Amino acid sequence: SWGLKRINLSVAWAITDGDPETVVAVLDTGCESGSGDLAGQVVDEWDFVDDDDTAQDEAGHGTMMAGLIAGSADGLGIVGVAPGVKLICGRVASGIGVAEYGTIAAGVDWAVESGASVVFIGFGGFGLGEGLAQLEEAVEEAAAADVVVVAPSGSAGGANLDLFPAAFGPAVIS
Repeated sequence: SWGLKRINLSVAWAITDGDPETVVAVLDTGCESGSGDLAGQVVDEWDFVDDDDTAQDEAGHGTMMAGLIAGSADGLGIVGVAPGVKLICGRVASGIGVAEYGTIAAGVDWAVESGASVVFIGFGGFGLGEGLAQLEEAVEEAAAADVVVVAPSGSAGGANLDLFPAAFGPAVIS
């Protein structure tokens, strides 16, 4: 929990640990919604890869991200930065973390339609391949609907690369 201390989260938690009316969408490799720190936190899920209603996480990355966001404060395991919020999980990437921009766009659209206040996209790409314009449109429509979109800008140790969707500009927080 050194990270929580590092970002001085106790000050924020003195105000709120998250509103249960706030829904955060996690678009990643899926999430293990019924176990551990996510039990009771996930209110909806969809698998855009297999087109079914179970966003089974074959890689663990989405589950880890969901836990960092809203892992329950049950005294076991980790606690997320906002354990009071609810999650919806969309599997938009394969078990090896490969995703198509069009699939991510469909996830963003679903998250907005499902009432998410925040959409977290757990990865980025270099803007190659089909569907990039579709993703940009989905992100812009989410922003126009007052939905906050968050995506990583990279962890390549200072490499100056544009990663999408973070590189779309002010519509995405990275």
